[in-house]
Amino acid sequence: MSDEHGTPARRRTSMAEIAAVPSDRPSVASLVGGARGFLEAVVPGALLVALYPATHRLGLSLGIAVTASAAVAVIRVSRRERLGPAVGSVLVTGAGALLALRSGKAEDAYLPGLVGTLFLVVVCLGSAAVRWPLVGLLLTLFGGQPVASWRESPRRLRNYRVVTTVFGLGYLVRACIQWPLYLAGSFTGMGIAKLVLGMPLYAVCGLLSWAWLRRLDRTGAGAVVPRQTRRTQAADATGAARAADPDVRAAT
Repeated sequence: MSDEHGTPARRRTSMAEIAAVPSDRPSVASLVGGARGFLEAVVPGALLVALYPATHRLGLSLGIAVTASAAVAVIRVSRRERLGPAVGSVLVTGAGALLALRSGKAEDAYLPGLVGTLFLVVVCLGSAAVRWPLVGLLLTLFGGQPVASWRESPRRLRNYRVVTTVFGLGYLVRACIQWPLYLAGSFTGMGIAKLVLGMPLYAVCGLLSWAWLRRLDRTGAGAVVPRQTRRTQAADATGAARAADPDVRAAT
């Protein structure tokens, strides 16, 4: 999809694409969805963490954050881009706003994302451990890839387990930092942690996954797949793993 000047809108590189094309180093820009994707992901949260400490008006601050998330969805509709991730972001932000308004505790705005992060930790690390990695399962459910296409390929199964494990560890780091802040009632700390451990953490996990896979390939682990075949696999994998993370949905 192109913008009004004919420049293609940048799409965030998914976990599945990192696994499918380990020879091509993903750029930081591609991992965060470009400048526009990065802004779409961080602006609602940045507005919330800036407005509430300044105004101490919880309802107003939450309303502006939810409105910003909804605006991202409207922009995507106008550009005929994928709406699902933006809708997911609106739902998570809206659910957090309702919880915070009901409890009167501003930090409860982050609770849905915290629960989602714990879920991702369990699913990513658990699925990789039992050799049914999340990336492969998402490809099967949403990418039209038969289970046999990756379960019977030692190299692809290895790649999917590596990427799923790296992202699972990244989510574990996020949970270990955010949950103590939430339990301490630190709204500002939670807001800053959410921003730092959202898109930037996703980019770090993507680069670490690529580096690990490249090292395995250079040491001869697994069969070498021709570059064109890897590119075909990446095209087939597009979109399969983009909507899993509640903190980066809007940029997919």
